Amino acid sequence: MRPADAYSRLPSLIRDQKSRRKIYLFLTALFLYTLIIPSLILQKSSQRELSSLQARQIEFHNLSREYLLLRGQIDQMERRLSFSDSSGIARAMDDIIFSLGIRQKMRSMKIIGSRRVSDTVVEETAEVQMEKLTLNELINVLYQIREAKAILFLKRTTIKKPFDNPELLDVTMTVALFGKK
Repeated sequence: MRPADAYSRLPSLIRDQKSRRKIYLFLTALFLYTLIIPSLILQKSSQRELSSLQARQIEFHNLSREYLLLRGQIDQMERRLSFSDSSGIARAMDDIIFSLGIRQKMRSMKIIGSRRVSDTVVEETAEVQMEKLTLNELINVLYQIREAKAILFLKRTTIKKPFDNPELLDVTMTVALFGKK
């Protein structure tokens, strides 16, 4: 090869190397573009899905906690309901008054009657009259009715002060007991 031919071919070689370099750069950029863009899209969608699943997990956790709380309340009510079917309202009120030591202050207890609330639940109602109770004794009776093992509800209460001692109270209560049929 002649030196003149080498110099004449030199610009075409340089041009070929520049065009090859451009092609390599273009292919490299195209390769990176085809790898990076889908991975970024995949990463964004994965982040959205993760945040969605985390929100659902929090919601399920809250629902399970609420379910356990309600299940505990239902179990407690069923235990109280099963206790109240073995004894009547007279027995339940007698236990409360006897445990407080105020049996002598009970004037009367009249069973008013019972009615079906549902297929399995019966309500039994009684009117209890007590006289000469102190305020503390009345509070203890009301607390024992509320915290009884059986399901007891206070429907109506009448409180009067006797004329002979205004510090004491005469109380008439209508109490309902719910039990299984």
